[in-house]
Amino acid sequence: MIMNLLLIVTVFISFLAVFVALYLINLTEHRMAWIILSLGLLLAAFLRIFRYLNVFIQSSFLSSPYLTPVGALIVSIFLFIGLYLIIPIFKTMKVSEERYRSIFDTSGVSLWEEDLYDLFKLFEKLKLEGVVDLRDYLVEHPDFIDEAIKCIKVLDVNQSTLDLFKSKNKEKFFTQLSDTFTPISRLVLADIFVSMFNGGHIFEAETQYKDLEGNILDAIIKTVDPVERKPGETSIISIIDISARVLAEKKLLTVLEEKNTLLKELYHRTKNNMQVIIAMLNLRSYSIDNEIVSTAFNDMIGRIRSMSLVHEKLYKSENLSVIKLDDYINDLLSLLINTETLWDSKIKLTLNFESVSVDIDRAIPCGLILNELISNTYKHAFKNLDSGEIKISLHNLEADKVEIIVADDGVGLPPGFDFRQCNTIGIQTIFALGEDQLHGSVEIVTPPGSRGSEWRLVFTNTPGEPRI
Repeated sequence: MIMNLLLIVTVFISFLAVFVALYLINLTEHRMAWIILSLGLLLAAFLRIFRYLNVFIQSSFLSSPYLTPVGALIVSIFLFIGLYLIIPIFKTMKVSEERYRSIFDTSGVSLWEEDLYDLFKLFEKLKLEGVVDLRDYLVEHPDFIDEAIKCIKVLDVNQSTLDLFKSKNKEKFFTQLSDTFTPISRLVLADIFVSMFNGGHIFEAETQYKDLEGNILDAIIKTVDPVERKPGETSIISIIDISARVLAEKKLLTVLEEKNTLLKELYHRTKNNMQVIIAMLNLRSYSIDNEIVSTAFNDMIGRIRSMSLVHEKLYKSENLSVIKLDDYINDLLSLLINTETLWDSKIKLTLNFESVSVDIDRAIPCGLILNELISNTYKHAFKNLDSGEIKISLHNLEADKVEIIVADDGVGLPPGFDFRQCNTIGIQTIFALGEDQLHGSVEIVTPPGSRGSEWRLVFTNTPGEPRI
């Protein structure tokens, strides 16, 4: 009676274990493997019980006739409990897999699942052969890229991939996969191989593909490889279409290049127009016998030349928004020396410049001020002197301020002389441009313990908005 009851309970528990195993089979895609595993466990349990426990039954220590069904019952119970306890684990695994599959299939980004284990083995083979730098190896063996591509197994792609490459189904896409490569994508693929060879697990770069209709696709590719490179581990590749962005960037660059050309042409024509004005003023000054009027014409020509030089510098500059003020002053001095026919070689120029960049709205006023200061200093500071020196300095100060100093060791200023009460156009131009247009300060002092005078201009050099 007891034997029959134990056998019935054992069979019942065993059937429960089978049902649990069948439930686990529904939670995973590897159903055949689970069926074989479950049947194998049950069969092995019963065979082991009935084959080996009879030996212990016949012994004096284990002579009970109930040992075999009790052992079968214990094995069945443990098998049932073990299978039942792993149900939550497989439920979690199935939920995670379904969530991953949902994200993979519905993502708006092209996603690829690839098995790269054979590719990793190929890399290991190269390392054993002594290859240290894969990039150098690819230069000597360009066919290796094709060999490496054959080691890549594309397991799956999502619908966004099919839409991006204009393929009707996965089977057609896999058979025409080689048609999507371009020279650029092959170069990027070589970079990916180099990264993998060096142990990298994440790679991102801009690349280019072709869809199955032959249209060029600009894209960003990102590969994420498993940390442990072993069988069964897969890599995820994402491809983001940036064709619209690249097209917009190309259009923007075209517009900027057109504006660049137009602005350079504007500077060039402005300079040429000023040269025409200078030529007309020169012709007119030659026909005038009045020295005062002729001098006024020459002063006006000098001012126009200083403005024309700004446009010439901007025309030749790579940056059409700013010019280097130190280079501009050097060119302006050369221009003044060459145009002043009476420039005395005994007058020495001492320059102390720092690199300063300003925009056109500050360059032209600075040029006009320097033109007036240097011309006036040359004409008036060294009367009745055998020699002299003009010192010009340019410095960056704190708080984005720029300092320009024009000093001389000439005859100096008359006692009590007030430049602000002077009615000459040149002096009025200096103060008007320095204080009103540059919003800076203009000072003139006599250096203590020395002769001559010193003009000091300080203005704020706040970077302006780009002009292109």
